[in-house]
Parts: sequence; structure tokens; C-alpha cells
Amino acid sequence: MLMAEQFALELRSVSRSFGAIHALRDVSFSIRAGEVMALMGENGAGKSTAVRIMSGFDTGYNGEVLRNGTVVRFRSPADAERQGVAIAQQELSQVATLSIAENIFLGNSRQPTWSTISAM
Repeated sequence: MLMAEQFALELRSVSRSFGAIHALRDVSFSIRAGEVMALMGENGAGKSTAVRIMSGFDTGYNGEVLRNGTVVRFRSPADAERQGVAIAQQELSQVATLSIAENIFLGNSRQPTWSTISAM
């Protein structure tokens, strides 16, 4: 018997509104471990909102987030990070005196280890 494919991270039927504005409406997608994924769309399409929900920055949504096949409800970015979910913020400016790895982890509460960096 085949088991359903388990994804590292999933959004299932996720919706998020800000007053009368529907940022996300019934959005679903899955990410496999090690997979590179791009969210593309016009300004205001809900890309940042989806990422904020997946990483615990936004908790006021409807629907489900799953981590390794289990429904989770991240209460904060730190909660998501403890469960292995974090985002690298897109910033227009980096600190020129820091390495690439240091810039990626800038502001991250957890200091990177060499095993974390080599996995990147």
C-alpha cells in the first residue's frame, strides 16, 4: 500500500483577509524537502502574506499549515524556527563587512553552525 507523499511544508486552503481586502483566498501548495520554489505574482498578489504565514509572522489566517505531514500552528517566528522553518528576508542592502552566511543569518536569534552553513 502506498502512503500519501509527505511534504516538508504545505499550505492547505489558506485564506487571509485584512478587513475587506482578501490577501489570500483558498491557497494551497506543497514544498518537498530540498526543493527550490519560487512564489511569483504581481504586487499585492499575496506572496509575502503566504511566506509570513508559513514562517510564523502572521497567525490570523484560516486553513492549515503542515510541517512533515502534521498540522501546525506557529505562534511566532521563533516557534516556526524551532520546528525547522525560517525565511531569509529579501533586503535591498546587506552589511558589506559581513560574509554571505552572516548576512543571511543577520537578525536570526539562532547562530549558524558550520553544518547549517554547509547544508546551504
